[in-house]
Amino acid sequence: TEENLCPFVCHLLYLLTRKESVRAFRVRKLMDLQSKLGRQPFLLHLLSLYKVFSPELVALSIPSRVKSGFKNHNSPWKAALAGVQRRNGAQVASAISLALPVGDGTSSRKRKHGHLQIPALTSVTNKQPHTEQNSRRKLIPLVQIQSFDQLL
Repeated sequence: TEENLCPFVCHLLYLLTRKESVRAFRVRKLMDLQSKLGRQPFLLHLLSLYKVFSPELVALSIPSRVKSGFKNHNSPWKAALAGVQRRNGAQVASAISLALPVGDGTSSRKRKHGHLQIPALTSVTNKQPHTEQNSRRKLIPLVQIQSFDQLL
């Protein structure tokens, strides 16, 4: 339901939000959701990011230290990624780190959001011989994927 998915959606939006993505209607929607659910940490974190990018749109006073941030759900995704790479016969890249980078300890607001940089995409080629199943699969660049079915 909406309440169960809200923390995950807010975390995803937090990671994907760019300055040009912050609009008044999005801020209003978050404020409406906050009035419905209360002052939840995941909403406050997303609103604080919006306030960093567009302080004139977020009139809410947000505490400088919110009790807890987003939970780190990267470990299961990292294990799943390694499993997919092994299944496809590709060498598992040990250099891939899905953890957030550690800052230098300064309190600059902009440096707190340094993890928002999008990493470069690389493709993995399958080294297995072409079987009937592999020949039916089409390789589509990530930027051209429009639906969940294309992803599968």
